[in-house]
Amino acid sequence: MTLASNVRVRRARLDLTQKELAKRAGVSQQLVHALETGTIRSTKFIKEIAMALGCAITDLDPKYGSVSEFGGSSSDLDGRHGDLPIFAAAETDRGAVMFSDTAIDFITRPQPLMNVRGGYGVLVAANFMYPEFEPGDYALVNPHLPPVPNASCLFYREGSEGTVGRIRRLVSFTPDIWNVKAWNPASTDEEPGELPRSQWAKCHRIVGRYFRR
Repeated sequence: MTLASNVRVRRARLDLTQKELAKRAGVSQQLVHALETGTIRSTKFIKEIAMALGCAITDLDPKYGSVSEFGGSSSDLDGRHGDLPIFAAAETDRGAVMFSDTAIDFITRPQPLMNVRGGYGVLVAANFMYPEFEPGDYALVNPHLPPVPNASCLFYREGSEGTVGRIRRLVSFTPDIWNVKAWNPASTDEEPGELPRSQWAKCHRIVGRYFRR
């Protein structure tokens, strides 16, 4: 059985909701959901989740300590070396992305962000930017680089519902408008091609990704 199914089955045996398990383990509900759906396949919080479920780490992840999908051992991802925060994102059918307030995981810092203070990753939730990004990929973000045409970026706005964003390709921009595109425009009914900068003030450039394996 996989880590996803092991967590899901053991949680069900204890008659716990995802929210209740998250509270027991001291993690976010988004992390529990991402683990159970297989969106992420390792986490630095595996020890805490195992304790909350009353089992050994290897009962959840039989491959714990072996080579992982990120090219290192899972110990690289258990918090001793992983220092790049990964944030969850739940993309709606309208193309908006609701971001988690806290990191759901930490991974070993990749080369594009090796010396970037404030760098982070975002878990891609939908297929609006396929094939550049697939659901389950981590988009790697450098928030300090200036916007440039033909680069994929994260565009943010703040609202009463929290932090909302979109991952889009930046085509061009003016003082008032971001001209953007999605690789799968039919999958979203957003206003085509334009994001008003008065609403979407932040533009963070994406510099790479971790491929889903």
